[in-house]
Amino acid sequence: LKNDAEGYDLKLFWKAFEWSCVDISIGSSDTQTACTYAEWSVITSKYLRQLNTKGVNRQMLFDNWILEIRDGR
Repeated sequence: LKNDAEGYDLKLFWKAFEWSCVDISIGSSDTQTACTYAEWSVITSKYLRQLNTKGVNRQMLFDNWILEIRDGR
């Protein structure tokens, strides 16, 4: 979860996850599934905004995101 070449690009991961959730929620015929993926997209968007905060602890942010995604079903 670092900015350098040795770590994972968290911003890129979250953007890809967010777009995937949007695509699935739009294409889903099941209302429950669509709502779940739409909610995950909103949660991820919130964490993407927090990622731009200077001095943010990326590991803690990622852990909180995982917990919120897990509970946001």
